Amino acid sequence: MAVRFHPKSEALHCLKVGPLGPHIESLANWLSERGFCRDIGWAKVKLAAELSRWLQRRRIKPFEDMEELKRELLTYASSIEKCEDYITMTSRIFTVRVTAVSGVAKASSVIAVSKDGKKVQRIAVVNT
Repeated sequence: MAVRFHPKSEALHCLKVGPLGPHIESLANWLSERGFCRDIGWAKVKLAAELSRWLQRRRIKPFEDMEELKRELLTYASSIEKCEDYITMTSRIFTVRVTAVSGVAKASSVIAVSKDGKKVQRIAVVNT
């Protein structure tokens, strides 16, 4: 059986560099909540950190919004417009994990929600 990916915040500290650095821990949490095994989880986190270092070395910043994306990639503007509904600049989907421990008993729930303005809608709940 594969060991699940549960990185400690201290282990991620050295990977939080470059423009994507602030998002490394949330990526790790996302992978952990979805039950990735340790080896695959670390591979994905290290790949994201390497991409962030590459962006930093080349002084490339992530796109702020759809208009900036279109301006920078003008030659691909018509292709971008065709798939604009599938490109996101901000996340509207969030997960919340709650774990209760009493002695040796442990119960966890992960709830996925979408948030649009003040409207919050439950997508799924997984209990373990």
